[in-house]
Amino acid sequence: PLKIKNPAIVKGELGDEVALICTIIGYPLPSSIKWSKNGTELSSRENINISQRVISTTEISSRLVIHNLTTNYLGPYTCTASTVFDFQSSDITIPNKGLTQPDLLKVEILNPNSVKLHWNTFPSDGGMINFHRIFINEVGSSQIRSEDVVFWDSMHGFNYHQHTISELTEGKAYSFKLKACNNNPEIGCNSSPPMNVIVGCHYDNISLGNYVDIAWSSPEDPKDEIEKYKVQLIGFATYVNARGLHIVDEDSPIEFDTPESAVKVPVAANTNYTIQICAVTSVGCGNMSEISADSQCSTPPSVPVHMPEFQLQKADNTEECRKFKLVMKRITERYGPIKCYRIILYKMKSNEEIPVAQSIDILSYSEVHKDGSHGAYIAEAFNGEQFLTEVMLGDEIQSHCGFPPVRQRRSIEVVDDEDDLTEIVYDGELAPDTFYSGFVEVKVTGKDNVVLTKRSSLFLPLRTGYLKYHLQATALGVICGLLIVIIILIVALCTLSKRNHLMDYEQDGRSGVRQMLCGFLNRPRTGGLRTPVLPTPDIKPLRPENLPSGFIERHKDSDLLFQREFESLPEQFRDRTSRASDMLENFFKNHDQTRVKLTPIEGSAGSDYVNANFVMGYKDRKKFICAQGPLDKTVNDFWRMIWEQKVEVVPEGNSETRNISQFHYLTWKDFLAPEHPGGILKFIKRINETYTPDKGPILVHCSAGVGRTGTLVVIDSLIQQMKEEGQIEIYNAVVNVRRQRNFLVQSLKQYIFLYRALLEYAQFGDTEIEVKSFKNTLHLMQSNTDKNGKSLLQVEFEKLSELIEDPRTTDVATTEVNAKKNKSCTIVPCKNRVILTPVPSREHSTYINASFIQGYDRTDTFIITQNPLECSVSEFWRMVDEQTIGVIVMLSHESKPQYWPEIESDYDHIQVKVEEVEENQHFTKCKFKVTNTKSSTLQSVTQFRMNGFENDDDAIPSSPDAFIAVVKHIWENKLDSCGPMVVHCSDGGDRSSMFMACSILMSQIKWEQRVDLFQIARNMRSQRPSMLRN
Repeated sequence: PLKIKNPAIVKGELGDEVALICTIIGYPLPSSIKWSKNGTELSSRENINISQRVISTTEISSRLVIHNLTTNYLGPYTCTASTVFDFQSSDITIPNKGLTQPDLLKVEILNPNSVKLHWNTFPSDGGMINFHRIFINEVGSSQIRSEDVVFWDSMHGFNYHQHTISELTEGKAYSFKLKACNNNPEIGCNSSPPMNVIVGCHYDNISLGNYVDIAWSSPEDPKDEIEKYKVQLIGFATYVNARGLHIVDEDSPIEFDTPESAVKVPVAANTNYTIQICAVTSVGCGNMSEISADSQCSTPPSVPVHMPEFQLQKADNTEECRKFKLVMKRITERYGPIKCYRIILYKMKSNEEIPVAQSIDILSYSEVHKDGSHGAYIAEAFNGEQFLTEVMLGDEIQSHCGFPPVRQRRSIEVVDDEDDLTEIVYDGELAPDTFYSGFVEVKVTGKDNVVLTKRSSLFLPLRTGYLKYHLQATALGVICGLLIVIIILIVALCTLSKRNHLMDYEQDGRSGVRQMLCGFLNRPRTGGLRTPVLPTPDIKPLRPENLPSGFIERHKDSDLLFQREFESLPEQFRDRTSRASDMLENFFKNHDQTRVKLTPIEGSAGSDYVNANFVMGYKDRKKFICAQGPLDKTVNDFWRMIWEQKVEVVPEGNSETRNISQFHYLTWKDFLAPEHPGGILKFIKRINETYTPDKGPILVHCSAGVGRTGTLVVIDSLIQQMKEEGQIEIYNAVVNVRRQRNFLVQSLKQYIFLYRALLEYAQFGDTEIEVKSFKNTLHLMQSNTDKNGKSLLQVEFEKLSELIEDPRTTDVATTEVNAKKNKSCTIVPCKNRVILTPVPSREHSTYINASFIQGYDRTDTFIITQNPLECSVSEFWRMVDEQTIGVIVMLSHESKPQYWPEIESDYDHIQVKVEEVEENQHFTKCKFKVTNTKSSTLQSVTQFRMNGFENDDDAIPSSPDAFIAVVKHIWENKLDSCGPMVVHCSDGGDRSSMFMACSILMSQIKWEQRVDLFQIARNMRSQRPSMLRN
């Protein structure tokens, strides 16, 4: 595909020469690039010159030069490029001149703390003036504050304006400055671009990663106080993918904010990066810095991040077969062009365990096949252009990376030099009756022509066939051996039959000789090798729209398919060892290859060890450290790790401090999964809002650092994959992180939760809204419609019915006896119901139609119930007593029957006495003294009866403002109560849930400055049916 790279805006003064440059990246290149303005194609003429230049086989640029810029040439220009495969276009704008600025007439002093400004405005050819910004500066102070005044000129035609400035300090001198502003960032109040942007791409030999150094200076005209800078990195790479196709791939932009004017950002290898920066002021992000040679750089090539699994096969099924077949998988060259594929075979000793690929030295074929010798040698070599999909091993053929294998025998062996890509290698005959393993090695030319290598994990061992004469001798020996074994077994059975009869009876036939026979017959036949891991199942990627059906299919038959997937996840890898983690302070061992190494303490053996591994996120854009929670004796090591993994050099003699943000998820039990995904998705969002690539790795830990830790890392990576690729590979993601740390995603429940979390994100997305933009967002959701004419607010509400959850159990509430205590047959409690203490000699005395509902802090903050019926008034007051209720909220016009006394009354063993009644405009406040006559305990209960509902059919209060004020007042009184708050309406449905939602929203706004009504409604509906029904 074609990609167009050009600046969105090019500035120029009237009379100047202005150049517009459009760069096309792709393969094949377009034959020509066309320019147009307002739909009219442009060509070279008196005042315009168009030229183009081929930069490389994958890059071409076109240049449009306007020699004398006049107003006729202002505005957008369109650059288009096309091939037989693709068509792309992009706009470049020469902006109009700036706005006409206002004339400040006078400053009128109103009082010691306020002034009034008067000014005139004039027609502006530079665009419509949307508002004025007033800059207020106390003389002698560097602090400048601003106020915006909306400009209504286009609606009313006013030229004269005035505005009052208050909260000034008496006796201080002030200066005032006015600016006309436009919503267009080019001609408005936005900052000019940062200057002198310098970029450098580097490779770090210590961390073995690439990074970009970015530095810049402040804008020439910031127009306001700079709060921070927004940095954007756009990367693209040209490479051959795993299908052998030439690809031009543009990564998702990396964006982050920083208060600094220099940053270091980890990035991918073999990528061309373009960096743009803007200054963020009170109006938002200003003009982006211009693209130049100094703002672009390329990272050097590196080896592939992941190598696929390979499997040896016999060339045929005969017993004497001594040739192997290896089905090759082309490896993507995203991170660097692969110069050579080499297949290394490893001849194994008898009963040898499989070593780690990285630790194996390469010998020659003749050295490996001397009598009694073993080791690794290069059997085949070829390059990417001559890629072989199937390789025959042991066929006595020579090859090298410069050309395909030569299909002829050779008489003299040429020894391969590991660092020489042009040396010929020899694929000699394989030894008989011998186990071989091996691996695939790729070579990439890195920075400064240094050859880099990467090896796959080792193949499962495979035994070669016997020689023919050996087969005959072996067959005779086997027959004789079997006869001897049968005779011995018969004698043993006869001798021990009596004893074995008793043992079989006692142990259900699985002990004694029979048990020995079963053990013998079922022993592993691996020739002393470890049992191989099962092959990875072929699980296709899931698109977001297919997640619901995929989840439902796996969830059938008690999660049968989920269980099969989870049980097939590998727990060991042939190229991973855990020698360094043989220590008592480990819950689980961790891989040596990816472990975090501390700086050794002199004289302290093992002081470089901490139970933590590096785990890479999606496309290696994030680096995580997954760690075991620190024990008493490892806390110091834990903090050493935090320090060392951020700071490369600590200047000697100086101290350094660092701010560390800790995020603590409170409601996730070990080995389990959260009940709902919304909380963990929001938790990950908060982490990503704080994280920037220059802050070093993200440290994630739980108790053992495997289950909950791995679940969080996988969800974060898969969300990125879903955004960028439009599909997710959950199974492969778990396999990938387990290669980097043992047992990540530890339990079946956590594996299923991955699907739940990604399903929730795919169905509903991010429904959180910042308070400062809530009003505008709500307006857009109410006014904009989908293709069916429904408002976006209605569409979001209807998504609540698409939730995929297990059916709620209401067996207790719907029994024949308890059904009579329910006002509505659809609004009944589930497993989170309030259970009353049984009353002796009274059956079915534990049920009441009431549900515990979680509040903002996920504790049981509320009890929602229906208005008490005649038969349930006593149960209501028993609930108040047993749950230590301090506040009751009644959201009905009236309650029939009236469940509280006029003065005093007894309800079973609960005595209720009215102590005080207070009438207000919007509610009636009544205080009761509630006494348990059995235990002689008493408590004070306050009842709030709201007046905003005219009748029981009203779904919403007549005055929303009054309703909110009452909610706030009730919560102020609730602070002294330790039990839940009882909220009830006619059936314990709409109005009760609305009160609860408002209460949670108020806490959310107070603590987070955000609103997420969708998740609040979603959580309420999961705890009680028919919450917020319309």
